[in-house]
Amino acid sequence: MDSFIAKNVDIVLNGTIDKEVDPLGIVPTASSLVAMAIGDALASVLMVKRGFKEKDFAKYHPGGQLGKQLGLTVKDVMHPIKEVAVLKENSSLSNVATLMTKKPLGAALLLGKNKTLEGIITEGDIRKAIASNKKNGDSINPFINRNPVKVSSSMTIHDAKKLMEDRQSQISVLPVVDNKKCVGLLRLHDLYQTKLF
Repeated sequence: MDSFIAKNVDIVLNGTIDKEVDPLGIVPTASSLVAMAIGDALASVLMVKRGFKEKDFAKYHPGGQLGKQLGLTVKDVMHPIKEVAVLKENSSLSNVATLMTKKPLGAALLLGKNKTLEGIITEGDIRKAIASNKKNGDSINPFINRNPVKVSSSMTIHDAKKLMEDRQSQISVLPVVDNKKCVGLLRLHDLYQTKLF
């Protein structure tokens, strides 16, 4: 605190420590932690002051893992609608099982006119139908989720992962909807295949 610089600046952030924590007391251990903490605090204050957002981080740090997470969108990893099992109203349990076997993404979608999303049925729903003694020819309608959680293709994979996992009951598949039109399906597995999480 008696240095020339300390005496000639407006503000001094004191990072002085009593001693290093290594056995010899000479290796930068505690001092390096204090320096990093001060640096992190300054960076955080500047981020708030300048309105630095996730998109800025992705722009200026595109090569790192966090930058890639923030830069990649659902569109980059989702399955387009042509790869997704699409069921019809009043489809039988057998029909849906066959569709999901041909297009094994863990779910089938019910689409209306202009490919609007009317519902989703997952492998878990199929198991529930079987456990309730539904016969192969019975309608699967009672097990269709008519109001599923969905995402847009422009959402970052980082936000999509939070939407799927940061909840009491985790979601493994999400319909992708843009302007009321269902354009595909996103699986949690697809996010982890990016090797960014």
